Amino acid sequence: MRMNHFYFVIAIAMALTACGRSSLPGDTPVGPPGAAAGSNNEIERHVFAPELVMAHQAEIALSPEQRESIVKEIDRSQAELNRLQWDMSAEVEKLAKLLEAERASEADVTAAAGRVMVLENQIKSGHLLLLVRIKNTLTAEQQKKLTELRARG
Repeated sequence: MRMNHFYFVIAIAMALTACGRSSLPGDTPVGPPGAAAGSNNEIERHVFAPELVMAHQAEIALSPEQRESIVKEIDRSQAELNRLQWDMSAEVEKLAKLLEAERASEADVTAAAGRVMVLENQIKSGHLLLLVRIKNTLTAEQQKKLTELRARG
């Protein structure tokens, strides 16, 4: 039983490390990173990635004010998400160090994994908040046009 728990914790640590590799808004898939495949599509269809908006600025008649607002949101999110990514990377490193021991303390590993997961959730929330702020900057007509453009590929 203990060995299964150990492998489970290692799998979580590896998954968290993989999830945390990209924290820049332009580098992430639409929707929260690490979301289940089915739920990702549900989120994707309701929000707009920054790169999609940037690629179609003229087609959706993005105003200079909207553009400036979106750029400010991306800059603000990027700074916050970079800080969280650094924090999470440090916590993942601590967790990995705990797991290097021949016998890892379950309590210590659980606490360290909890800290990593809190940071991961903050990163996911930050990504989603950015996408919501971008969406809220766009008019209904612009959102409809982007949805059509995205569907065409």
